[in-house]
Amino acid sequence: MLTSGRVGWFRRVRGVVAGFFNPGIAGLLFILFFFVLYFILSLIPLRIGKLFVEPILWLYKSRNYSVGLSLTGSVIPAIVAIALAWLLHKRRHRAIPTIMANKWFWAFVIIYVVIITALPIISPIATAVILRLNLAALILAAPLIIIAIFDLARDVNEGGYWVTAEAYIALFISLILSDSITALMAGIATETMHLFTKASLVIGGYGATDGLVLIPTEAAIAALITTAMIRRLRSA
Repeated sequence: MLTSGRVGWFRRVRGVVAGFFNPGIAGLLFILFFFVLYFILSLIPLRIGKLFVEPILWLYKSRNYSVGLSLTGSVIPAIVAIALAWLLHKRRHRAIPTIMANKWFWAFVIIYVVIITALPIISPIATAVILRLNLAALILAAPLIIIAIFDLARDVNEGGYWVTAEAYIALFISLILSDSITALMAGIATETMHLFTKASLVIGGYGATDGLVLIPTEAAIAALITTAMIRRLRSA
């Protein structure tokens, strides 16, 4: 039998979940625009290839493994995200979506990181397959991106243009987390488990066409288009 305290907690959780997956018309439009842009622009690296990857700032180098940052593909987007966060803070807006300020989100991230980084020890074969097929970053980023997009959708529904900057920051954080964890997992697989004789990873390795550049930009464009449309409809 549920006590009144448990019933209240259940109702609060149900309310949060219901709100999360029912972001309103504007939020649904934002999600649609984002995924349309994602599928269109995701073809750019495949068609153009690596563009302006160098110079590279090498963070870690050993005989077997090295990891670095592309100036164009990771450092510049990071500077843009920091500048936008500062601007939002100065204008008294949230610098990150509500979900990313929630302790349960970061508890999920920490658990996720522990599981993924332990994967080379738990299942070396699965790790080798994932890394060889370049699936690690995608597997890591997918749940973080989905959580961020649905949370942003509720903010877009409120109609403020500030959500454009918030969308860029949210997607950049999600992707830099996944890329960093991928680098850590690859390092463990190479240095500790010796799954690869030699490996190298560059975060932002497609330069100007890397996901760290394109995907946050897609989110910002989708938020801008949706907000402009909704504001025009509401003022009509």
